[in-house]
Amino acid sequence: MNKYQQYVCKAKVSDIEGAWIIVSAHQKDPDKTYGEFRCEAGMSFLYDAGNGVAVEWEPEHGPIQIWHRVESGKEHYYFDYVGLDDYMSWSQLAVERHKLPQAFVAGNYTYIFKVLREWADE
Repeated sequence: MNKYQQYVCKAKVSDIEGAWIIVSAHQKDPDKTYGEFRCEAGMSFLYDAGNGVAVEWEPEHGPIQIWHRVESGKEHYYFDYVGLDDYMSWSQLAVERHKLPQAFVAGNYTYIFKVLREWADE
């Protein structure tokens, strides 16, 4: 377990194979909270294709991101390591095209994971 994996909660979505909800938190900038310790929650939908590829979407911040498990590289919160180029492997346009924010608000998690699975299969 690496330093990032210690601070996340991976919740399995029971009825969808390979589907995970990832939850984490970090401290907000103390300069912006007048010195008070405040935290900000983060969550994402992650689909693990089971072949060393995972596709993730974080509703609040962004794009669909593709991760590749490698033996050594950059430490990661889901895989032990991901490829160094993975931080360049994303699409914001796909989020809008597939209407993922609307699906999230509607509670249509099955659809979100279907889209992520399609990206993993490409």
